[in-house]
Amino acid sequence: MSHSGLSGEHSFFEEFGIQDYLENPALIQVLKLSEAKALSTSAGLARSERQAKRTLEKVTLLYRDELLQHEQTRGSANTSIALLTAQVSSMAEKVDEARRLSLIALCNAWIGSVLVAVGVNLVTGSSNTWLGVVFGLAGASLEVAAFFVSRKAPGTSSEGEGEAPN
Repeated sequence: MSHSGLSGEHSFFEEFGIQDYLENPALIQVLKLSEAKALSTSAGLARSERQAKRTLEKVTLLYRDELLQHEQTRGSANTSIALLTAQVSSMAEKVDEARRLSLIALCNAWIGSVLVAVGVNLVTGSSNTWLGVVFGLAGASLEVAAFFVSRKAPGTSSEGEGEAPN
């Protein structure tokens, strides 16, 4: 019987040669039991591996579903953000246009008032009545233009740019 002993460098099991098994039913029985235990353990590990793989597949599918749902939600949020950004930008342009039109209307009204005042002064005075009428009419025209300029809605044009948002 050849064996290597129980030193710390070797396994706890003795190693047997083929000669040790010949005509030794007890050792053969131990070998068969060891083989049966190894096969049983191997089958159990195979079942555990299959179960782990099924669990991994389920978790992977759940992860993919969650990732897809997250991507859809993020895409929807990005679309909403882009829409709101475009609306804010459009509103800012409309406010700028309204400021510009308001300034034009103010200047027209101010110049018109000055022209009307000068025209009335010239008409009521003794000199240049016809020039006073021209100044008065020009001033009144500028006042009317100022009214219509201030009434023009920003962003409206013949191309239909100023439509109300949905």
